[in-house]
Amino acid sequence: MKQWFEWQFKNQRKNNQWDQWTVPLINLKKDLDWFFQEVKTKVKTKEIPTWFENVFYRKDWTDRTASGTEGSVTSEELWTWTHEESYKDLMDKAGITKITEFPQNIKNRLIPILAEKLSLQEDTINFYCHNEGPGHHFPMHFDRNRWGKFSLNEDTSYNKNYGLFLIFFDDWQHGQAFQQGTKFLTWKSGDVFTWDHESTPHGSCNFGYEDRYTLLVNGEFKKD
Repeated sequence: MKQWFEWQFKNQRKNNQWDQWTVPLINLKKDLDWFFQEVKTKVKTKEIPTWFENVFYRKDWTDRTASGTEGSVTSEELWTWTHEESYKDLMDKAGITKITEFPQNIKNRLIPILAEKLSLQEDTINFYCHNEGPGHHFPMHFDRNRWGKFSLNEDTSYNKNYGLFLIFFDDWQHGQAFQQGTKFLTWKSGDVFTWDHESTPHGSCNFGYEDRYTLLVNGEFKKD
């Protein structure tokens, strides 16, 4: 994984202007608290399914990510890099609990709010949730692929009209770490962060005692 991170840092990073991304863009607690509470409740009662996953070990992730290097890194090379023996403990134990299936009534209520508040085209919005529980971590990386897009034929070039947003369910708790660039975030419930996902390295871990839920949203911005 270190070789891949260093390759991205050298070849895909366009700037080092990272500090601006550590400030919340907006706070949506008033608009989304119903969603936060409903998801946590339905996860607890198993009405919403969850699963723990290490995305870096998924073959389709490797293939799609390698395709974004314009032939500079093959899928086979990238697979080898994410399975470096020197970082076996880091990578084998990496992962996060994912939540991607939601009742239709939740989708119908949530998507218009996200479109309005984040200036996104409603029909392009993807959203999902992560729960980083105590002891879980996600290694430092750059984001290149649009979530929910699995075709190797898609345009993998950097899309300036595409937004990626991270929204925290609850206030920051001791032991919850999210690094963006060179700084660590602190947050309040409903805080929305965005970043230059091509150029800003980030990663997270939870060495505290409380679950850390986040809502991740992406989509294309509304046209002027």
